[in-house]
Amino acid sequence: MASSIPIDLLLVSAALQPDLRGLEAALNALRLGTVAITVPDDAPPAERQDRIFAGRVIIHETLARVDLTIEFARHHRPALTNMPADLLARLTRSLEPEWLAAVRGGTLSADLHAQMGDSDRVWCLRWVTRIAATLASHLHGVMFDPAAQRLLGAEAWQRLVEAPLVEQIALHREPWGPETRWLHTHGLQKLGQPELDLVGVPQLLEQEGAQMLRQVVDALAAAPSLAEPLLRPSMRVTCDGDVTLLARGAQPDAEHAATWGRLHLVTDPPPGLPIRDDASAAVIAYALFLAHEAQARDDWAAAARRLDRMLAAAPEHPGALATRAEIWLRQGEPQHALEVAS
Repeated sequence: MASSIPIDLLLVSAALQPDLRGLEAALNALRLGTVAITVPDDAPPAERQDRIFAGRVIIHETLARVDLTIEFARHHRPALTNMPADLLARLTRSLEPEWLAAVRGGTLSADLHAQMGDSDRVWCLRWVTRIAATLASHLHGVMFDPAAQRLLGAEAWQRLVEAPLVEQIALHREPWGPETRWLHTHGLQKLGQPELDLVGVPQLLEQEGAQMLRQVVDALAAAPSLAEPLLRPSMRVTCDGDVTLLARGAQPDAEHAATWGRLHLVTDPPPGLPIRDDASAAVIAYALFLAHEAQARDDWAAAARRLDRMLAAAPEHPGALATRAEIWLRQGEPQHALEVAS
């Protein structure tokens, strides 16, 4: 098991050259550690075919808990030219229009590589985030976070500095099969935890599946730093409503690989029943719990809407049918209640 956590980021900017002296002053003002810069004239390395060395910044955190290196390069073509077109299109889908020019034409790059030790990983990640935000703002650039699989402009990255750590963990949603979804995380590996999947989520209950997965993510993000991942194969995790998920090892493709692996969270079956490789039953049970919560708040309309989506996904679910009939009676519609209950 790895004893430290690598953090890699890539900034792309439309700037012609990095202002290394100005950046040095901005980083020193943060008082996060010692800053050393190398300008091209100091130690010019051999020029690569596709890029020219444009400078280096090394930052040592005061208590030696984390070190960070920033390597600048000037590219002969746009820095993201070699990124697969489908991946780039997906990454830019939620990016603000003002940053698209840097993504498509920026030829200045900054490779950030940090190595965080075992102690206080949460603090170390915030340390890296603050430096990355300063760099993105200084160069007015777009930051690619490979662990979270997303692109963020300078303002969005700056917001991460004070945001809850869970905001650094992205939740991706993709088709899984007919009328089902695949929900999976990117970014938990930055906290020394495995990435998580929910597969076979009914499309009509995607919202509930995402909320349930977020609950597990929140718990892992809030956990103290440990040498071993907190969640491992064959372990169980209980969500609100006493809905239990079972963690199973996954064999992801290269695009979804992670330093600490990836786990499928599937419905934990009752004793004696086989384990299914999906979470549909757990998501349905969680949706019913949320409907009961809405009932308890006297929000009958919200409960009815959730139950209607549940019954569209699982028409014969007895708990959903009984609760929906109860709501029809509450709303003065006994005929509808009878139709649902029959």
